Order: sequence, then structure tokens, then C-alpha cells
Amino acid sequence: MRHLFILLLVGSSTLVSGQIRGNGELTTKRFALGEVQELLININATIEIDAAANDNYIEITTDENLIEYLVPENDNGKVELSQKEWVKPKRGLSYVIGSTDLQVLKNDSWADVRVDDLSQEYFRYQSLVGGEAVFTGQVNEFRLALEGGNINASELIAQNAFVNIWDDAQALITVVQELHSEVSHGGRLMYTQEPAKVNKKTKAGGQVYHQAEHDTKGKKEEVEFITFKIKSKGTEIIQAYVKGPNGRGGTFSYGLPIRPFTPKKETWSVGTKLYSVNKMGIKTLIYTVKKEDAGKVITVSKK
Repeated sequence: MRHLFILLLVGSSTLVSGQIRGNGELTTKRFALGEVQELLININATIEIDAAANDNYIEITTDENLIEYLVPENDNGKVELSQKEWVKPKRGLSYVIGSTDLQVLKNDSWADVRVDDLSQEYFRYQSLVGGEAVFTGQVNEFRLALEGGNINASELIAQNAFVNIWDDAQALITVVQELHSEVSHGGRLMYTQEPAKVNKKTKAGGQVYHQAEHDTKGKKEEVEFITFKIKSKGTEIIQAYVKGPNGRGGTFSYGLPIRPFTPKKETWSVGTKLYSVNKMGIKTLIYTVKKEDAGKVITVSKK
């Protein structure tokens, strides 16, 4: 009876936690993916997409025992990167994807994304949470919708661009012909060269301007950067968001995980604010960087 009770207790604990932990054995596996027109990212990871690949595939690198829970399905050209069970990688998680037909990319996570060698008539990127994204190549029409995150599309040559940025997000783009933009609530849009036609609407602190103007303004700002290490209190990983002055008249911001056992080295400006982010995307301020933090290990916790 005592043994039966222990087995029931262990089983109950497993169900309550519901989490499958990585075994620490890092591996990479490759799978055929089929043609992908729309990709939804709903998991925190590092993602690289080759838009000029010879075939359509996906490579997953993480703990060996977690791979089976992360292989996506292709639903008539739509693919979602998510987890079939609640997993916790020990060795990180990254994807490499080959897709020549990608037209729509939606990021509903803190994933960092890079898409190289786009050559499309139309491409749209949407981010409602955070993370960083980099795009290169050429497109005729580029559409961008941002509520969070940092976008560098300076090496994506777009003939025409339609951009909507709100809340705490920023983007750098290159447009040749027409730029249509609406930027609000502290969002920032910069362009590397003057398009033939610019139609911009701003409100509530939104900004749209040429990168050269931004660099000129930035020379007046004095910001002190310090280096320190940061970790989370206890055993829980904190999904966080950081924003601070960048020393060029603007701000930097991105999402990152704060882990408990391995302090992460960061170089941020004094006054930078760190927020915890819940599953609904709501930010809560948990720390503000001070000058005396230099060289220390800072421990933070959710509020």
C-alpha cells in the first residue's frame, strides 16, 4: 500500500507540473517541410530562415528528447512553430528553415528571427510581443505591423512599404519608391534613404525620420553604459523586456529570458528599465539599472 501511495504521488506530481525537461543531449534533426506561405512563431527560440534555399526543410536543434514535441505540421502552406507539450530545453532551442515561398511571418513570442535573401513580390511581418528581427533581400511590397520588438530591414530593399508601429517598437527600413506609415505611442521608424514619396502619420510620441537625422540628434546625448551580470531569483526563468537610452538620441529595446543559475553578462545604459512579461504580454517593471551596478551580479524576481 505504501509503494502504491508513492507511485500515485509521483504520478500526480508529474501531471501537476506538466513539463517535459530536456535531457541535455544536444542534437540537430532535419525534416521535410513542404511549401510554406505563412509562418506563425509561437515559441521562444532563435530562428533563421533561408528564403533562397534549394528545398523546403526545417532543422531543429535542442535537447534530443524534446525534438518530437517541436516538429511542426504543414496545413496547406501554413506552419506554426509551437510545442505539442510543455517543454523546457536545457540546451536552448533553435530552428533553421528553408522556404522560398514565404509571404507572411507572424511572431507572437520573444523569438529572435533572421530572414535572408528574400526575393518576393509581397512580404509581411507582424510582431505583437517582442524579439529582434533582421531581413535581407528584395521585395516589391513590404508590410510591417509592430507592437513590440526591434526590426532591422536596412538590407531589405523594398520598392514600397506600408508600416504601422504602435507601443514600444522600432524599425529601420530601406524604401525606394513609396513609404506609407502610421507610428504612435513611442514607436519609432527610421529609413536609410529618402524614398521618392513619404506619407507619414504620427501621434502620442511616435516618430518617423531619416536615419541621418537620428544620428545627428544622437550626438547631443550623453549616456553612460555599464557592464554587469543578471540572473533570476529562485528556479524560474523570467521572460523579460528591456528598454533604455542608446546614446544616439533614441532607445534600444528587446526581449530576453532571465535564467536562475547562469548569470548573463549585459552592457546596458544607466537608467535602463527591465520588465517581466506575462503570458498576456503585459509588462511589469522589475528593475532599473543604476551606476553602482557596474561589475556586480544583479538578482531580479517577478513582482
